[in-house]
Amino acid sequence: MEQVASIGELLLDIIQVPQSERSDKVYSIFSPGGSAANTAVGLARLGVRAKFIGVVGDDYIGHFLLDYIKRSGVLIDQVKVKNFRTTVAIVILKEGGEREFVIYRKPFVETADSMLDLKDIDVNEIVRENDIILTTGVALSQEPSRSTVLRVIEESHKNDKITILDPNIRLDIWSSKEEMIHILLSSLRSFDAFLGSIEEAQMLTSLSDPEEIADHLISKYGLDLVAIKMGKKGAYVKTSGKEEALVPSFNVKVIDTTGAGDAWNAGFIYSYYVKKDKLEESVKFANAVAALKCMDYGAMYPLPTLNQVKKFLLENK
Repeated sequence: MEQVASIGELLLDIIQVPQSERSDKVYSIFSPGGSAANTAVGLARLGVRAKFIGVVGDDYIGHFLLDYIKRSGVLIDQVKVKNFRTTVAIVILKEGGEREFVIYRKPFVETADSMLDLKDIDVNEIVRENDIILTTGVALSQEPSRSTVLRVIEESHKNDKITILDPNIRLDIWSSKEEMIHILLSSLRSFDAFLGSIEEAQMLTSLSDPEEIADHLISKYGLDLVAIKMGKKGAYVKTSGKEEALVPSFNVKVIDTTGAGDAWNAGFIYSYYVKKDKLEESVKFANAVAALKCMDYGAMYPLPTLNQVKKFLLENK
C-alpha cells in the first residue's frame, strides 16, 4: 500500500463551544488540529500508512499533540521538537457549524509550525519513502517553512511522486493577499492535484464556476486533477483526461465544520489514489468522511475509521 506524507502544520485548536444565550460562561475544547496533520490522522484512521512532517514546540501542547497523532497511527519520525511555543488557533463557532479563526503564529508571533528548516529533514528520504505528498497553504505562508516545503514538493514531483496542494487560505497569516496568490499560483506547476474550497478557488482564479475553475487550473498549470469542495453543495472534481464528477453532500446534523476539508482530503486520497476507485465513487466516499467529521466537535477527534465510513454509506444509499 502507498505511503502518504503530510508536510506542514500541527497545532492546537481551542474551539469555543456555543452556549445558551442566557449563560455568561464560555466553554472550550482543546483539540489537536492543523490541516496537514488532520489529513494524516484521517488517512491513518482509514488504514493508510501515513506520515506527518513538521515542527512542534518543546512544551506541554507540543508533546500532547505528538502523542495524540502517534496514538492515532501516524508516523512521526520526521517531526522536529524545537524551542518555540506550539502554534495555537482559537476557533469561534458560528451558526450551522461554520467558524472563524484567530491564529497565534507568524506574522504576529514566532511559533513552531513555521520553523521547519531544510536541515531538519532528509529530503531524499522523504522522496524515497513516500508515494504521495500533501501540503497546505499555511505551510507556504512564511519562511523558513515555505522554502523547505517547496523543496520537498519540487523534488517529489521530479521523481514522479503524486504531489497535492490544499490551499487552506488564512489571509491574516500572509504578508498580503497579493503575496498569497503569487506564491500559491507560482508553485502549482510542481503539484499534480489541487484540493481546495470553492471560496479559495474563486479567490485564486477570479472565476466563479467550478468547471471553469478546474479547466483554467488544469490548462494553465498542468494539473492532473482539481477538486472543488463546496460544503453543503457537495464537491466537484475534474481530471486532465476530462473525467468529472459532481456529487452532492450527505444530509447530516452539522455540529462543527473545523477540519471538514481535511477529512474530505483524507477520504479522497484513500479512495482515488490508494484504492484506485472510480472518480465518482471516490468523491462520494470523501463526502462521507467529511460528513462524519462534521457531526462532532474538533478537527481530529471525530475522524472516522474505515468501518464507520462503510456503515455510513450503507445507511445512506
